[in-house]
Amino acid sequence: MQHADVTTIGRVQNLFKEGRERGLRWLIVRILQELKTPTKLPGRLYRAASVSAYLAIFKTIGAVVKPFIPANNSITVFYDLNVSPVTFDVVWALAAGEMLRLKTGKVSLHFVVVRGSRNGFRAEAPEYEKAVPPEERRARLKNIVLTMPEFLPSVMKTTVCGSRLYASLLRATRKGGVYPANYWPAFPSAHKPKDVMAGVRAGEPAPLGLRARPNDLEAFKAWLGDHADGRKLITVTLRSYSHFPVRNSNLDAWRAFAERLDETEYFPIFIPDASMPPEAVGTLLDGFSVCMEAAQDIGVRMAAYESAYLNLMVNNGPHGLCMFNKKCRYLMFKILTPEAPQTTVEYMEYLGFEIGNDPPFAGPFQKWIWEEDRLEIIERAFAEMRQAIDLSGQS
Repeated sequence: MQHADVTTIGRVQNLFKEGRERGLRWLIVRILQELKTPTKLPGRLYRAASVSAYLAIFKTIGAVVKPFIPANNSITVFYDLNVSPVTFDVVWALAAGEMLRLKTGKVSLHFVVVRGSRNGFRAEAPEYEKAVPPEERRARLKNIVLTMPEFLPSVMKTTVCGSRLYASLLRATRKGGVYPANYWPAFPSAHKPKDVMAGVRAGEPAPLGLRARPNDLEAFKAWLGDHADGRKLITVTLRSYSHFPVRNSNLDAWRAFAERLDETEYFPIFIPDASMPPEAVGTLLDGFSVCMEAAQDIGVRMAAYESAYLNLMVNNGPHGLCMFNKKCRYLMFKILTPEAPQTTVEYMEYLGFEIGNDPPFAGPFQKWIWEEDRLEIIERAFAEMRQAIDLSGQS
């Protein structure tokens, strides 16, 4: 063991000697490679030395460069695709950054996406890789992750880092706050929903700043005016997905719910799962109003949610649009599905949720229903929410 440690020290010394000969850029890239694949030069001591060297280099760069950078009144949010998914989960990172901005009195957010090392993304389980291949993840990167900041008015800039070297330099030279606080590209840390919930429970401001883009909202309200005839919009968002289908919506119950609504007062529309082919939508929802545009374009989806009298859905990614928009009323069902690892009691508690309760930042017309999406449960929850809305005097 002692011999191995001595050998490792020698390799570290040789690495830095070679770095002096080849230049700082080569040394940084080499350290990043070894942090990623430490088996090339094994040993805990080598890895510890590499981490220390990496931090020392970039903190020194930051100390030298920062005095020449203009004052920065923003929070930088890093969304690293080596550890974060290309899904609606991005709303949690933005919410955490927004909460930090409100807490510190900063003016804006700078949202930074760092590409992952596996086709630009993180390594996923084989079944997920099959269900969501790289080309679909690339589309999601554009349509979800890079579009979501446009719904948060405090985001003044979005940057995509194609290399970890550039991301490291960006991290080192930030003058405002950073989220996650301990983030560095060589050993990335992901956002955590519990960061937001713990902060709100501790009295920090709730980050409910998501808003529909004005153009999307204007266009959707024009469409609604042509179709709703003054009736109250009810949206039903469906999950119908091949990945853990046990979490999918109870389609029979939702169709029955829409059929039984008073058609003189309410205008129900279905927003199908984005993965549902048009022919399947036509077959399964024949006779119902369907908004395919909202399924494919999250700008339209957000405008629909913000315009609705009430939004109903099962636990699914798009609910994040409602969850962090205080203008959206919603009911979300089927929170727990023990057969799926993302929706077990244990995992939900790990994320920071309190089983049976709404999130701590939920508004009075934003409610989690910890029961299945059966017709009698849907109708009961709808009636209770309608009564609460009517008693509030809001339309």
